[in-house]
Amino acid sequence: MLPFHKRHERKEDGRQLSIYGTRVHTLPWQNSLPPLRFQPSPHLRWHPFRQEWVCYAAHRQERTFKPPAAYCPFCPTQKNSFPTEIPFSDFEVAVFDNRFPAFHLKAQNAPELSIQTTPAIGQCEISVRGKFEAFSANYQQRAERGFDTRSQDHWSDYLLACLQQLKKRPIDLLSVE
Repeated sequence: MLPFHKRHERKEDGRQLSIYGTRVHTLPWQNSLPPLRFQPSPHLRWHPFRQEWVCYAAHRQERTFKPPAAYCPFCPTQKNSFPTEIPFSDFEVAVFDNRFPAFHLKAQNAPELSIQTTPAIGQCEISVRGKFEAFSANYQQRAERGFDTRSQDHWSDYLLACLQQLKKRPIDLLSVE
């Protein structure tokens, strides 16, 4: 099995970008989309008739919608062209935090309404397969391995967050009477 490499970068607005592939990724950083001027703060509202939570994310009204091919935000950024979410001219698998997420790790301040509300805390990522050799035998395998590796990274991040919460509020599991 071919070796698999990871490259982690942090975008100007703090969002994570990870590049996965069978080759070490050393391409220089090209132009990237400018940071947004607001902090997304989506929230959930309890819908009493449907008996379920509904997500409200007003900032998503400003998201990119059906851009011309020349302005595709998920294509690799090419030299002297419009910046995209992926500031490299080539990659195998790219995973990055959604620019307009419906859930956000730092969501806060849900509005006070006559129904129950809460911040929509979570994470939304976008996974993009890059250009592989046309119909290569390893095409599907490499893409799946990139997504599997990201899932493992996500699980590690989740476990670390849980451990950090336990340090803040330790639970004495042995004190059950």
